[in-house]
Amino acid sequence: MAASLPMETFYFHSSGALPHRDDEGVELPNRGAAEVEALRVVGELLKDGQGWLWGPEPLVLQVTDADAEEILRVEVSARRTARRP
Repeated sequence: MAASLPMETFYFHSSGALPHRDDEGVELPNRGAAEVEALRVVGELLKDGQGWLWGPEPLVLQVTDADAEEILRVEVSARRTARRP
């Protein structure tokens, strides 16, 4: 039987356009996996509806470890520019 690798718990909090506090966390093998998961989450949010994207606040996804230390931050925003006549 192969020994399983120790898992770490990461928390994915968001603020700004879509505020959410993650109190459960996700068990992942390492920080690299947490980075991949953060990008997947942002991608899903973009696919689910972009009405929030054009608002005044950016989406900020903050990933913390079990000690509440920030290990990653992703910020997403967009701005429409004026049309030229």
